Order: sequence, then structure tokens, then C-alpha cells
Amino acid sequence: MIPRDDNFERRLTSWLRADAPEDEPAGLLEAVVTRTSVTRRRPGWAIPARWIPAIVVPFPRVRFSPRTAWLLAVLMVVVAATAAILAVGSLHPTPPPIGLARAGLIVYDSGGDIVVVDPDGSNRRDLTSTPTLETSPIFSPDGSMIAYWAKQTAGMPAALWVMGADGSGRHNLTGTTDFAGSANLQAAWSPDSRRLAFSVGYYYSSTQLFVVQADGTDLHAVGGASLARSDPAWSPDGRLIAFRGHTIGLLPDDYPADLAIGVYVITPDGAGEREVSQSGGAGGAPNCACFGGPYVGTAPSWSPDGGSILYATGLPGHHALAIAAPAVGSTERIIDLPAGDYLLPAFSPDGSRIAFEQLSPAGDHATALVVDADGSGLHSLGGGAPIAPNPLFWSPDGLYVITYTVDLSEIRISEADGHAPAGSRTAPSIALGAFSANGFPERASWQRLPP
Repeated sequence: MIPRDDNFERRLTSWLRADAPEDEPAGLLEAVVTRTSVTRRRPGWAIPARWIPAIVVPFPRVRFSPRTAWLLAVLMVVVAATAAILAVGSLHPTPPPIGLARAGLIVYDSGGDIVVVDPDGSNRRDLTSTPTLETSPIFSPDGSMIAYWAKQTAGMPAALWVMGADGSGRHNLTGTTDFAGSANLQAAWSPDSRRLAFSVGYYYSSTQLFVVQADGTDLHAVGGASLARSDPAWSPDGRLIAFRGHTIGLLPDDYPADLAIGVYVITPDGAGEREVSQSGGAGGAPNCACFGGPYVGTAPSWSPDGGSILYATGLPGHHALAIAAPAVGSTERIIDLPAGDYLLPAFSPDGSRIAFEQLSPAGDHATALVVDADGSGLHSLGGGAPIAPNPLFWSPDGLYVITYTVDLSEIRISEADGHAPAGSRTAPSIALGAFSANGFPERASWQRLPP
């Protein structure tokens, strides 16, 4: 036993300091680092201090009344159900409403029915098969629904319908509203896939703009009686609808005397209407057979950021492509292109390119082209083959453009940059089948899927 000595610690410390070297031994730090780098750490569960509390505090016993216990049980069920819904939703994500997305099914009208096929043209299946003339299908931005038009026979009143992407849940959105005489029925989905805007009327002389919920509620006209409004397109944020307008009641022979012809924007509730175009004939001649007639009408095209609206402008036979901003006081920019008659422009999903058509002098066919948004990189699609002067559509991934053969017997799918990517399963063309002269333009739409 060591005798107690109050000065022991002081004398021991002095002795250690006297005998200790001034500096640490050479190489000590390197040796420590080398040793510790290969030394296995003990897991936290093997250290009792990590999981055994130093002080155990007893938890008071709580007694719940039957009512409180029942409420807690209901709360637990709600929490579990919410977690399950979120988990299922994460397994089936929706694509972004604007911008690039993965390409899914292609829907089109054929012989008065709505048909879908895989992108390679296989697995064709009819979503509708009735005596009713069904046409102009368009997928919702989230890819879950298809809007289309239906009427009993040519010249009869038409109705706007919606169904699931698999053909289920078909329902009429417009009921018995009399749209008799409509020749160029079009519809446009809102970015959130909850509403549709559409225009109806007789050969553009008296077209009206409407908005309706996807479940058929809140059907209402948009705008007053001073303008004929056609070819709607929603802004990416859903706050505005762009459309082509002109003085209501004018006939084709009145063009180009109508000074009201242009591209406009308006809110879905009918407020804030204003013209954004500045050149004469902006939007194309609404009543001219070479552009605004029932077979070749097209909506203004929004850039994905909502800052620009693209449209054709000018006189018949000499249309150019123009871009304007929806803001008050904005300027209009004409895209510099060689001389020609350019129509039906559409921004690519990412806004970097523009697909459009050059109409032949006779107006009986067109050629599809693509140009960068700044006017550079102009090139033709499909080897410059003639196509029908119908609206064209981009694939959601921005790789392809849909057009139609001149005789409307096939959908033509062309690579936007001139060559197909490796592993592509996209068909160069898809047969439409029997053509039904139903008074509608042939239409196609490409389903958007999550990236």
C-alpha cells in the first residue's frame, strides 16, 4: 500500500516534465494515422453507454377514456391510409405538365373512331367503336385522359367528351348544348389537366370560346360578342388562354379587310382580353381556305416558360412566323426565313426549336421543317416529302414530329434532328385505316409519361 503523500502528485508531475522530451518523437503522428486507418471501429450497439441510459426515469402510466382511445384509433387509421396513398402515388408519378417527358401511346381518329397504338405502330386497339363520329382526340398533360369530339352524323350538333387513356369512364362534358354547324372543333387542356378550353362555331365566322371542367361542370363562354374566338391554347401557368380572333360574322371574302384579325390572350373567366400581335393578318387568315379553314386551323403555341407566343402572320401566300410576349407593350419578332408561305408553327417541348410547314403555291400540300428558336439550323423533315397541310405535333421527348401523308391515309413520324436515336422503336408511319369524310380534320396526340 502506498502511504498517503499530499505532495506526491506535484512531485510526480515535475518528474515527468523533467524527463519528457521537448517534442513528440519523430514519426509519431504518421504512425498514429497509419494505425487508426486500419483499425476497425466498434459498432455503436457494442458500447453500452450508447444504448443504456444512465438514469432510468419511470414513465407514468396513462389511462385513456374509451372516447379518447377511439379517437386515437381513428387517427392512426387516417395516418396509415394517407401513407398508403402517398406510397401508391409514388409508384405512379405523373409527368411534368410542361417541358420534356417520355413518349407513350399515340392516339388518333380513324374512320370515325378513336384509336391508340404503341409508338412503334403495334398493338392497335379501338377505344371507341360506335356509329357516332368521334374525332380530334388529345391527351391530357398528365397522360391519364383523352378529350375528343363526337356527333351522330356530319352536320349534327357536336359534343365534347372525355375518357380514360384506356377508354374507360367516357362522359359528355357539354351535354345538349347546341353546337350545330361547327366545322373546326378543337379543344385544349389546361396544364393541370383539370379544365378544357374549346372553340365552336360556323367556319370561323361566329366561333365562340368556352371553358369547362374535366368532369363536365362549370361550362361557360369566355369573352364578349365583339370577337370570334378560335383555336385556344393555355399558358403554361394556366392563367391565360391565347386564341386567334377576328370580327364576328365576317365571311371569307372579307379578308384581309378585317383589322381585328390577330392573336389575343384572355383569362379563363373572361377578363383582361388584349391583343398581343402587331402585324396585319397575325394568326393567319381565319377565313382563308389556305390556312384558317376547317382543315388547317391551328392554335398559337406557347413557349414552355410562358414568355413567348408563336404564330403565323401575314397575307395569304406570304405568311411568316412571329413571336410575341403576352405582356402589355411587348414587341413582335419575325423569324428570319427564306421567302415562302409558312404556317402551323409549334414550339418543341423544351422551347428550343420550332416545327412548321411551308405551304405549296397551289395550297394542296406542304413540307415539314424545323428551325431553332433563334432562326438558325433550318432543315426539312422526312426528306422533304410532301405532307397534308394539317397541324403537326411534337413527341413529348422532343425527338419526333407527327405529320400526315397528303392523302391522309397514314400518320408520318419524322425524326426532328434528321436521324433516329439508337434503340428507337418509333414507326416511320402508322396506317390510319378507312378515312371517313366526317367534316373534321384528322388529328393525333402523343401521351406524356414520367421521364
